[in-house]
Amino acid sequence: MTAETLSDAAQSVFAAPTGGRATRFIPGAWRGGARHSLAVQPAETATPRWLNWLWSLVGVTGLSVVLAVAVLAIGLPKVAGAVPLTVLSDSMSPTMPAGSLAVVKPTMPVSAGAPTSLSVEEIEQVNNVSGIEPGDVIVFAPKEGSSITVIHRVITVNTDSAGHRVFTTKGDANDSVDPPVHGYQVRAVAWYRLPWLGYVNSWLDDTTRPMVALTLAVFGFGWAGWNLVRTWALRRVPRRAPATG
Repeated sequence: MTAETLSDAAQSVFAAPTGGRATRFIPGAWRGGARHSLAVQPAETATPRWLNWLWSLVGVTGLSVVLAVAVLAIGLPKVAGAVPLTVLSDSMSPTMPAGSLAVVKPTMPVSAGAPTSLSVEEIEQVNNVSGIEPGDVIVFAPKEGSSITVIHRVITVNTDSAGHRVFTTKGDANDSVDPPVHGYQVRAVAWYRLPWLGYVNSWLDDTTRPMVALTLAVFGFGWAGWNLVRTWALRRVPRRAPATG
């Protein structure tokens, strides 16, 4: 075999089984008819470890955000007896634009029954509006006996001749105030809000919300566990030093 032939062969890459990596033969091993040492260099085919760590970090961060949203939108309201409501208009923009999810605490116990089925006197006996102050955002029925509700901010608080509280409310984006809101019209006080999730809430009901929360939790913890095991396994793979001959 001539030196020229060996030089051509040395420029090829052979898939030799060296620790699961291809072995690259560096050209120029034969010069002037004399044999020189062939430099053997492992060809790096695996994903760099820093990239694996970065991918794991991004995955865990994204998972944490998803789980936090699931807890705030489904889990915490369920435990605290709060109710998630979808904001349908921009009257409370920019604080609470359309599509926001407003988590509110009812001012009446659920055991009292639906407000639309109760008289004004019955509602006033069980409806706790004593803690509402100016600046609070409340949910109220603009008309007696109506199931349609409005979510606006309280501007002032007064009392009528009977000693019942009367609220002046206004949407943050509105120029004028609403008609007076009596205590028996109030349904809830806003607790916190989450942007954009109101649209998702509109697709769910009391049956599907727990199922979605459970699915997210199982998928999330499974994915996190897989990423941690994968990263741990990659750390245990020893680095092979380049071989020389």
